[in-house]
Amino acid sequence: MINVLYADPTTQTLETELLGVPVQVRAIPIQYHWDLGDGNTITTKKPGKPYPSEQVTATYTQEGWYDITLTTTFAGQFSVDGGEWQDIDGTIEIASDPVPLFSKSLESRLVTQEGWYDITLTTTFAGQFSVDGGEWQDIDGTIEIASDPVPLFSKSLESRLVNPDIPIDEEGDPWIPARTPDAEGHRDPAATHREL
Repeated sequence: MINVLYADPTTQTLETELLGVPVQVRAIPIQYHWDLGDGNTITTKKPGKPYPSEQVTATYTQEGWYDITLTTTFAGQFSVDGGEWQDIDGTIEIASDPVPLFSKSLESRLVTQEGWYDITLTTTFAGQFSVDGGEWQDIDGTIEIASDPVPLFSKSLESRLVNPDIPIDEEGDPWIPARTPDAEGHRDPAATHREL
């Protein structure tokens, strides 16, 4: 399952006064560093875009809860009394609060839509016969036998951002377990740092 990552690339502007003179300071996002909580990280100058874009994406190799943190690097500029913008030396990094995400394991699905489906197994048999213990001989053709339908509910397997201020309704969605030590995601043994 691909998880789409994106940030708001809006320049932040602060208006203030210094010794009675109007001053504007603006912070311009220039780099984004994603810590996926499983050992994998991504650094990019791209803010990403909402789904269906896959400009910045990540996947988890194991099911569980992960905390995603975004650290944004800002460059600064200032303007005095409406004058020309001037660069401020250096940059500043601001880290977000961790965002909890539950990643469901990536399982093969027979269907793409959530809901109830009847699964039927049809087996094709070839035949042979033997007369009085003699050599087996093939029978021309085949026969197909279908099983009775077996009802199966297919749940959409997706990662979801979770608002930590709202308790999880375990009765309403059994596919997202309560956050316990047993439900924590594991570190990816092949974790890497990617630059996009």
